[in-house]
Amino acid sequence: MSEYAEKYGIDKNSFLAVTKCENREAIPDKQSNHRYTYAQIAKHPDWGKVGDREKSFGLWQIHLPSHPNITYEQAIDPEWSTDWAARQFKEGRAYWWTCYLTIY
Repeated sequence: MSEYAEKYGIDKNSFLAVTKCENREAIPDKQSNHRYTYAQIAKHPDWGKVGDREKSFGLWQIHLPSHPNITYEQAIDPEWSTDWAARQFKEGRAYWWTCYLTIY
């Protein structure tokens, strides 16, 4: 993954820390264990029901309802999702990841 940090000129340590926090086991097709809360569903009823597992997938836990242009297949593809995540970091969107906000 560090090659993507180099490719996009982003901080390697923060990039790697976020993915390790998001998906500790590095399971490419992992779905988030978090459950939607009442507050989330009240704001975004199209996400599902209170108590449903969050629709975030892959090494980077990409939340598909927030990114409708990303497919499930892309989210669980380690190469595609890591390149996509690195581009988001480069564009100043690292804050999209809850882990980034808790680490920094």
